[in-house]
Amino acid sequence: MTNTMETYAQWHRTPCEITDWLVVSGDLHPDVDVAVEQLRAWQALGITDVIDVRLEYSDEKFVREHAPEMRYHYLPTDDRGQKQQDEWFDRALEIAQDVREREGRCMVHCHLGVQRAPSLAFRLLIEEGMEPIEALNLIRKRRPVAGIGYAHDAIEHFLKARKASRREIDSWLDRIRRWYASEDIDLRTVIRAMRVSRDYGN
Repeated sequence: MTNTMETYAQWHRTPCEITDWLVVSGDLHPDVDVAVEQLRAWQALGITDVIDVRLEYSDEKFVREHAPEMRYHYLPTDDRGQKQQDEWFDRALEIAQDVREREGRCMVHCHLGVQRAPSLAFRLLIEEGMEPIEALNLIRKRRPVAGIGYAHDAIEHFLKARKASRREIDSWLDRIRRWYASEDIDLRTVIRAMRVSRDYGN
């Protein structure tokens, strides 16, 4: 990927297929006609479930009206660098298990598809048994603008559920920090590119 403002912006609402059942993107466009086209594209990808993690807005009514066959799950959380709560991850895992049992396909999205949604995708991948650094690399490969800024909360939640020692948790947190440092992207430029794009819409 050539790192330009234009190419960064194009990733905002591009669905990125992480695995055969998990897709990550930014949100639906505020223009109704454009959003309906997005939903049709999601349907073409076989999306059966939507996990919307934005605190700032909900599309539940819109999705129910225009794609009633999709199951919409609202898991709101803020994106201010705060610790993501265990209950947030717990609920996402429950939904993901249900999706997998139904052999469905899940779209996880936040506003820009940079921090919250990729971080939740990371938690779902490691629950399935994927090695954490492999999961981070996969998400970044499939969605190059993913910051995955809450991966440290996700790995701590994962390890605490498995009764890991504090030493083991701290070791993994250090590995996550080193991954951030080695795989860093210019998130300020990424976010600014999306927000100033004429396709941003809100």
